[in-house]
Amino acid sequence: VDLYGNLKLVSLSKKTVLSFETKNSVFVVYDYQGAKDSALFVLYASVPRAPYESTEDLTYTDTLLARHFLPWRKRFFSDFTAPFFNSKGMTLYYCCRREGRDFTISGRSVDKTQGEGPRLETKATFREGQGWVGGYIIHEGRKFEVMKR
Repeated sequence: VDLYGNLKLVSLSKKTVLSFETKNSVFVVYDYQGAKDSALFVLYASVPRAPYESTEDLTYTDTLLARHFLPWRKRFFSDFTAPFFNSKGMTLYYCCRREGRDFTISGRSVDKTQGEGPRLETKATFREGQGWVGGYIIHEGRKFEVMKR
């Protein structure tokens, strides 16, 4: 919890911060600050919203800030021009499925600029009694995966 009462997850080793909230039995992520090689970044991209309990399959769309997926030079330019232009985020389709003790949230970006497939794919797995046990993001062909030991 920060000085304003906002909930945050912080990685001291990676110096990353994930801002979130819990409301109406839903985990909601608001923003992420830090490097892309952090478990918190995987959580940011793969679980922008997640119900605490669900017995049925759910599908929904959500929009992530595009700046988190840009190279640093383009990100600098994007931040500089953001007050003057409406910057669109990256829209993803998410699908939540329960399989036994596991609850999996998979996401795929709508924007297919590369032609071969989505620019971003995500997956997060939660296990009953253990919480978040792993996930990955594939961004423009590069995969970053985290697993609970």
